[in-house]
Amino acid sequence: MDYDIAVFMKSDKAPFMETIEDFQNIVVNRFGIDKSIMNATIGKSLNGSLQFSLDGIDFDIVPATNMLPHDYPLENMAEIQNKQMLRHIEKADNPTKSAKVNSSGLTEATIEFVQSQSTFVLQVARLAKYWNSTLLYNEYLAGRSYVIELLGIAAGQGTELYKPQVPRLPSIRLLLNS
Repeated sequence: MDYDIAVFMKSDKAPFMETIEDFQNIVVNRFGIDKSIMNATIGKSLNGSLQFSLDGIDFDIVPATNMLPHDYPLENMAEIQNKQMLRHIEKADNPTKSAKVNSSGLTEATIEFVQSQSTFVLQVARLAKYWNSTLLYNEYLAGRSYVIELLGIAAGQGTELYKPQVPRLPSIRLLLNS
């Protein structure tokens, strides 16, 4: 099991190097985790993150820029954040680099996309993530779980599109052939 935690920062902008260091110090001081076993990608990746394990559970803390105005309506929060972040990326001098640095700011839209899937597609995605958890790797691969979830969604959608009331086995075949 793993938890991906996006922390939206109003006063900080990507790449969040100082913020990652602050998060790392909080986790070390609060939970007594040895700093040497934490994987803080400070300056190693464009947007920065902090990965660590606590009681056998993997955590990935990723700061994101909060693009919401102070008076935003709660019911449109994800939509406004997404539009503002995309506008910010498009206006950047280097939109490709800006997209990489600011991808965590699109977290709410990503969650809404996953939640909008049918029950069948979500079951296939969960099955794909479970299958992924049984594969042993010596290294941490950032984004691995999410990529597998997206492949599961694609496999579920592909199967659902052609055979709406089909068992899960064809979806799993489609996933493994992806």
